[in-house]
Amino acid sequence: MIVDCLTDNNSRTYMDVRQCFVKNDAKIGTPGAVSHMFEHQAVFQFQGTDEEGTLEALVMADVDVSDIEADEG
Repeated sequence: MIVDCLTDNNSRTYMDVRQCFVKNDAKIGTPGAVSHMFEHQAVFQFQGTDEEGTLEALVMADVDVSDIEADEG
């Protein structure tokens, strides 16, 4: 499990997250221990556009597109 947090205090957040793992008898690694093995990705959904138009708009916005699926509507 990778926990990604937005915080202004890394130490406090790490201790809070660590406490959640300890309460459940789980082990926690050091911050960033396995993050090099994963990529951040997102899923976007657009309504009313065709596959080609969507791909063109994303490429023009300098978005790294890995897959596009088109459903009805």
